Amino acid sequence: MAGLAESGRFCHNRVFAKSGAGRWRGAGGGSVEMFKGKTAIITGGSSGIGRELAQRLAAAGSSLALAARDLDKLGRTREEIIARGGGR
Repeated sequence: MAGLAESGRFCHNRVFAKSGAGRWRGAGGGSVEMFKGKTAIITGGSSGIGRELAQRLAAAGSSLALAARDLDKLGRTREEIIARGGGR
């Protein structure tokens, strides 16, 4: 994790909101595109905000490590991401 923190692109508790242009932007002004080619670790990836964030980051070209309590739902999320062309 030191590499992420040192890169200056890692922000703890970044809040994402959809802008009028339809892109997801972080509270600091960055967008999910800044995570292209990076690896993201997402907890709660099977539903809600975690699932949505996983789908957005995968579409932007991120590699993902997902964790969730419900493995069946997590598996469905994984399959959806792969079907949309995400997942490396």
